Amino acid sequence: MYQDELFQNYKNILNAITNPIIILDLEKRIKFVNTSALNIMPKDAGNVIGKKCSCMNTPYCNTKDCCVERFLRGEAGMVQKGPGKIANRVSLSELKNDKGERIGYISVSTDVHELMETQRELMINEERYQIALKQSQSILWQYDPYAKTITRIDSGNQHTSKILHNIHRVENFPDVLWEKGMMDKDSLAEAKKTCEDILNGKKECECVLHLFDEHHDSHWFHIFSTSIFDKDGTVLEAIGISKDITDLKQLELEYHNEKEYRDIISSDFVSVFEVDLTADKMLNVNKRWMEEMNLKEDATYDDLTQRIVEYMHPDYSYIKAMKTRENMLECFSHNQKELVCEYRKLVNGEYRWIHSVTRMYQHKSSGHVIACTAMKDIEDEKRKEAQWRYKAERDLLTGVYNHSTIVSMINAKLKAAPEVKHAFIIMDLDNFKDINDLYGHMYGDLVLKNVSAQLCECFKEHSIIGRIGGDEFVVFLSDLHDQISVISQCEKFCDDLSSSTYTYLKNAHISVSIGLAFYDKNQLCFDDLYHKADIAMYYGKYNGKNQCSVYQNGMFDYTQSNPVDLSPDVSGPLEGNIREFIFRTLFTSSSTDFTHKLDEVLRLTGHFFQLHHAVILSYDNQMEEISVLNEWKDSSMGHEKMKYHVSLMKECLSTYPDISEHAVFIYENKNNTPFEKAILASVHAKAITAMSMALDEVNSVMVIFCDNLRARSFTRQQRNDLQTIMEIIEIFLQNQAQKTRQNEQLNMMMYLLNHIGSAIYIIDPATYHLIYFNEDTKRLFPYAEYGSICHKCFRGSEHPCEDCPVKLLEHRDQNDRKVVDIYNSVVHQWVRTTASYIDWPDGHLYILLSCTDITDYMQ
Repeated sequence: MYQDELFQNYKNILNAITNPIIILDLEKRIKFVNTSALNIMPKDAGNVIGKKCSCMNTPYCNTKDCCVERFLRGEAGMVQKGPGKIANRVSLSELKNDKGERIGYISVSTDVHELMETQRELMINEERYQIALKQSQSILWQYDPYAKTITRIDSGNQHTSKILHNIHRVENFPDVLWEKGMMDKDSLAEAKKTCEDILNGKKECECVLHLFDEHHDSHWFHIFSTSIFDKDGTVLEAIGISKDITDLKQLELEYHNEKEYRDIISSDFVSVFEVDLTADKMLNVNKRWMEEMNLKEDATYDDLTQRIVEYMHPDYSYIKAMKTRENMLECFSHNQKELVCEYRKLVNGEYRWIHSVTRMYQHKSSGHVIACTAMKDIEDEKRKEAQWRYKAERDLLTGVYNHSTIVSMINAKLKAAPEVKHAFIIMDLDNFKDINDLYGHMYGDLVLKNVSAQLCECFKEHSIIGRIGGDEFVVFLSDLHDQISVISQCEKFCDDLSSSTYTYLKNAHISVSIGLAFYDKNQLCFDDLYHKADIAMYYGKYNGKNQCSVYQNGMFDYTQSNPVDLSPDVSGPLEGNIREFIFRTLFTSSSTDFTHKLDEVLRLTGHFFQLHHAVILSYDNQMEEISVLNEWKDSSMGHEKMKYHVSLMKECLSTYPDISEHAVFIYENKNNTPFEKAILASVHAKAITAMSMALDEVNSVMVIFCDNLRARSFTRQQRNDLQTIMEIIEIFLQNQAQKTRQNEQLNMMMYLLNHIGSAIYIIDPATYHLIYFNEDTKRLFPYAEYGSICHKCFRGSEHPCEDCPVKLLEHRDQNDRKVVDIYNSVVHQWVRTTASYIDWPDGHLYILLSCTDITDYMQ
């Protein structure tokens, strides 16, 4: 029922996942597509939401091998190719609602292009390897594992070893080669392991050793041995063959170095240069670009960096320190092989945005650290991004920030400056519904535009202004000097707004109720401040409206320490305070049983106004069914089951077919119309006050208070009080319905994340505590628990991982995404880990990490 709203509310979470995700309904119509899926769709696909998935026109669409048909037959997904180099294996699973009913399908794609390319490259390398072996000369030898002696046994072979010229016996192998500087440390360890394996009875052994001749030139040898055993199974010796694979190894290393360079220049970068950081030497630089930079051919890397910084905007001078040769070598030594930055550069008299990527690798033969830097002009992208960001962050009607943006901005402010004084303001237009009812929504929208304009004019400096829904606005003020000036500013806004005239509204009066809360260190997020300012705002509404109320500690908290006696005889103590008491009962009571709260509210209201019956009805607009949510009867009504309230709702439905609209009904048996008399007669009541309201797109409720025994007329004060009480009940029920809907949506989101097919977890970047992890993560780490520290849980480390992509993210930038390949020794897997910021349902900004197992092609 809430799938569309779910995808809209949580799209930033799904968009943070690198796997392409497509949600289909049972008719194969597309309900949601995340950003990764959009990026691989054909350009002519257009807006695919609502279309059948066959609109993507893959070779398998509209065939018996389409993704859904294969899934329903229990077959594995196909590999979909194109456009470009894209190759994705598509996996489907069922999408179920909170009742366990299948409502659609989840399509998750896994990128297998790199794996296929790796397999292809391995095949090429293997072929090259075989060719090189055929052309190489071999040396045959025997090894005594007890004496640690190697003896050459191919006396007929005229080939001479490049390492041991005319030497046919080597004792104390392999230590003697290490002592003479003829073997590197890694090869020493490899050779010792091979010797131990032979001694321990392994039948076949092989290794690759890196050796050096007398001129310290490198040579690579592939060693293969077969052990010979006596009749008791004891190893006697090993017969081996060594093949010089230096040429092949050089070929592989050159291919590796070339691939590193090609990976960078294959993209759409406009300027590329390569430098040897170890030798401070330029390697590959465009001559024309060097001339434009006014650099000589023998310029060093430091010369180049200095010249680039001269053209940078002063705000980005810090990049010079990041780009120094010393810093880059330091980064490389800590396994940070990529540096990405964006800055503004002076080009033809104007500053333009430049995106710079530097990737470093170690040259396999020389051991030098090589850096390849590529730069491109992204000015047009930045401008488009700014335009889209403005549209995404702004309320389309008023131009101020929208709900999601203002929540994240305020949370960011609070975390960034916890010591600074802040103020949080909520304002709600008084009787705005009357304007919409009298003049129509078009004029109501004009009022909202004018109010937001006045709001921006009044609160100009150090403010964040947003509309969080309907006629409710929020203002967040930071860097406050004193609280009095803020209160005065709010009161002035109230006065200015109430004295404003709107010619298009004739004689209508506009006013606003303001709730103000000041920040203290115990209020860590938007929700804390919103809750207090909201209480203050409603306090003002219930005390005359058109005023600013400042939240004070204990404004309602005294109900917690001094519980109110909920006895039936409440008319005396509650006189003149019934509305506030009802509000406190529903919203600030410590009880979590909302059904009991509503029962108490109906009972107290009934006794206070000397009524005999109160009921809350629910109406399902789709099923056209009426049910009782809560009911109270005075003792004078006996135990007879009341049925008239259903008749009343049916009468209202027949009179007002669109019961989902907010409506108030008051029927009395004094001075009433024939229609009112007919209504009262049909339900056997003397006086009725009722209100209908919509909880969501399907369910509506009606709150009814009745006097069944005596004719009466409600006073103006009683009418106002009863209407306010019903409005409070309405807000409470809508809040409960929203919480239920959010829980359903959150459960479905968890279901989706559990069917992505890869490990996903979410952490608090400030503490590294686990906020959430899916079932794939739990299978890898069964001892994981919410609240535990990720690096302790996943890698047994007391400190954040050195290779963690979280450290590379731009602070709180939800558009930033970092990818790192990590080897986890706990589970013995290579994992491609992608990190990005997301808005979590609790209003906090967390980091989502999506992990893909890449062990197969890393090996």
